[in-house]
Formats: sequence, C-alpha cells, structure tokens
Amino acid sequence: MYRGLALIILFLSTGNLFSQGKTIDYFAQAKAKYNQKKFDKCIELTNLGLSKDSMNAAYYSLRGMAKFSLKQDSAAIKDINKSLDIDPTQVELYYQRGLSKYFLKQYQNAITDFNIAINLRPRDLIQVATIVRNLPSTALA
Repeated sequence: MYRGLALIILFLSTGNLFSQGKTIDYFAQAKAKYNQKKFDKCIELTNLGLSKDSMNAAYYSLRGMAKFSLKQDSAAIKDINKSLDIDPTQVELYYQRGLSKYFLKQYQNAITDFNIAINLRPRDLIQVATIVRNLPSTALA
C-alpha cells in the first residue's frame, strides 16, 4: 500500500520528465505497460528504448519506478542514479530514490534525499509530508 500511494504521487508529478526524449515509441509502450502494472514488460521496453538512446533520463526513471514496484529497490536506485546523472533537475527522482532507500532501511539516506527534493522545490513539502506520513513509523521513531 505504501509503495502504491508513493508511486501514484510520484507518477502524477513526473509528467514533464516522461514527455522528453527522442525514442517516444518504446517509451509510450513502456509507460502503458507500467500503467497496466505489467512491470516486467515495462522493463523490457525501457531496455529496448535505452538500446537506441542510452542518454534518455526518462527511460531510466521509468525503469527505476518499475523496479521499485517489483520491490527491486537496489536496482531501482541504480536506475535513478543514472537518470540523475543525465538530468539532475528532476526533483521527483530524489523522492523516488528516497523511498527506495527507505525500503532498504537506509533511513538517514532516505531523509537526505527527501531534504534535497524539498530544497530544490520547497512547494513540494506537502507531497513529502504525505509520503512520509503514510510510511510505517519504524523509521521515524
């Protein structure tokens, strides 16, 4: 449930990230599979897209979200890091990476990512508060 709520919030806020890029055919198909919760197929399609355009931050981000949904948090973090290397302005990725770190019980690192996101875009404080409020309280104690 926590992953689902967090992903809904993140997915709604990443529209501009996902509208970028040259290889839109694979991306549109991958995004559709993601929306259908066919995460393995989404990953396959993002891999195809990355084979054509390995510097497309949107592919790495979408693949990271799919891996996050499959509870592959370490792999999700790798994709998010790659996406941030390409385009560090995508604030949503700091939330996503923070959530992956949270589920890996890297609580301090998760808080660091949430703080980076808030500092980059203070208006998102409510979004971060909503995510954190809905996480199990074990990390917050």
